[in-house]
Amino acid sequence: MKKIIVTLVILITTWAAIPWSSIGLPAVDAKLWDYKLGLDLHGWVELDYLVDFNSTPDITPERKIQIIEDMKTILDGRVRRIGTTEPSLNTAYYGDETHIVVQIPTPSSHDKLSPEERKKKDEEFISEAKRVIGQVVKIQFKEPRPTEEFNTLLAQRWKIVDAITTSFNTKTIPFDAWAQKIADSYENVFSFKGPEIQSLLGKESLVLSDLSPLFSVDSLPLGKKEFTGKIQSMKIGGREWSGFVLIESFDSKPLTLSSPIDIKVLFIDKEPLKFKPALGDNKQILDEKHLINTIATPDPTTGQYVVRLVFDGVGQGMFGDITEKASQRSYPDNIIAIYLGNNQLTAPTVSQRIDGEAIITPGGEQDSKKWATELSKNINEGIVPVGIYEHSEQTIGPNLGKTSLKQLIISGILWLVIICAFLLWRYGSSGIVAGASLIIYIVVLLGTVRLMGVTLTLSGVAGIVLSIGIAIDSNILLLERVRDFREQGKDMKTSLKLWFQEAWSAVWDSNLTGLFVGLILWWMGVSLVKGFGQMTVLGIVVSLLVVKHVCNPLTIWLRNKIG
Repeated sequence: MKKIIVTLVILITTWAAIPWSSIGLPAVDAKLWDYKLGLDLHGWVELDYLVDFNSTPDITPERKIQIIEDMKTILDGRVRRIGTTEPSLNTAYYGDETHIVVQIPTPSSHDKLSPEERKKKDEEFISEAKRVIGQVVKIQFKEPRPTEEFNTLLAQRWKIVDAITTSFNTKTIPFDAWAQKIADSYENVFSFKGPEIQSLLGKESLVLSDLSPLFSVDSLPLGKKEFTGKIQSMKIGGREWSGFVLIESFDSKPLTLSSPIDIKVLFIDKEPLKFKPALGDNKQILDEKHLINTIATPDPTTGQYVVRLVFDGVGQGMFGDITEKASQRSYPDNIIAIYLGNNQLTAPTVSQRIDGEAIITPGGEQDSKKWATELSKNINEGIVPVGIYEHSEQTIGPNLGKTSLKQLIISGILWLVIICAFLLWRYGSSGIVAGASLIIYIVVLLGTVRLMGVTLTLSGVAGIVLSIGIAIDSNILLLERVRDFREQGKDMKTSLKLWFQEAWSAVWDSNLTGLFVGLILWWMGVSLVKGFGQMTVLGIVVSLLVVKHVCNPLTIWLRNKIG
């Protein structure tokens, strides 16, 4: 059984390790996601934002540090919504100025494009990233809209479609900018980009036929490089009605049902929003201006996590007014909904007037800590305590990283050839097995990296090259132990029986220190060091498994065959 498992692991990781597209078999690669490349190998855009503390000069240094960390959390959430992976956010100080530097890798799907097409797509991606980071996403408290008012707006909903259609036919700006402008102007109208549609459909990338759950793709006029127009019947996330789409062929070939595509969508819900802004007795809207912070904390009575809302003085009074009115409404209208932009985060019921801090309790969630932490984070994303302004922009291409990667790969291959030649010269047929085990180790390691979705950086690749030496050290310890037994007069069969029992503890001890160092670098190191530590840990674990389950049995088998 163990032999079958080991064989399956080797076959699966070999299949995953090989970049099949590079050898003319893209259909095999289609069943796998690409290797994830870090910023230094893939290319990225660096956006520098100035944090404006001048408008609030009385903030304490401790509060400034907290605000900066809160802002980085907010920006990280915004960046990840555009579909990128592993963004890097760092704080920088220039004199009295505080900056947040955001490094965002461009999508890996752009790698398959021609240089001209990639440049165009990268520019669009950068523009979208800047828009998302700089957008004003507000928290609002809302209450149920009266039935009569809702029905009136519902009967007039067709007027919104007509107005949007007129705007679409006369627009002079790019589709995505127009869609966002329209989404900001009307209730229950939403703008979606390709990564959001991919996430909704559970796809790593999109071809045209993947869109069939949203609308009828067979009705689209195909044969062009892009399609833009109105879709009469559309369903997104349980909502339905109509909308507009821009579909572009990623490979610049005429669109077919199997074409890889990018898509942008403006979706119009058939119903208006069932909530309206909640007003205090002062006739003002309760929003992020009066909400200082939210905190996920355990309730001392029940032990479950709750979310505490901390308002300023004016906000406390307004929230008291709003909750008093809500408590006088019958179920299910006795609720206060909290929205982040167009998205409803929660809608707790209210039974009495609440003055001071508000507490939102879980509604039956099994993991109250996870629920409270996520809700608190989402609400805080709409509370921007200070302004941020774009200071500079820099785009870094992948050429430098690719040159360094090529040099690392060449040095790794040379290192592997030298090691295998030494093993053959020193240990004969046993050295052949050790060399083969080393190659298997590299394949298993690369396959594991790809299957686990580990992000490869230059430092990580350097860690892989170094790990070849660490891996062969284990084989040499074992083989030298066999030589010692032979010199003591023991026959080959006895030596092979004892070699692993006697040397395994030494192999384990020799790797233990490297394992601890790698874990520390992975856990506590800065971004450039983390990749090196991660690959060191992964390399040591894989090398120990390969030595125990591949090298040892193969060597015994070979020696028993040839004597």
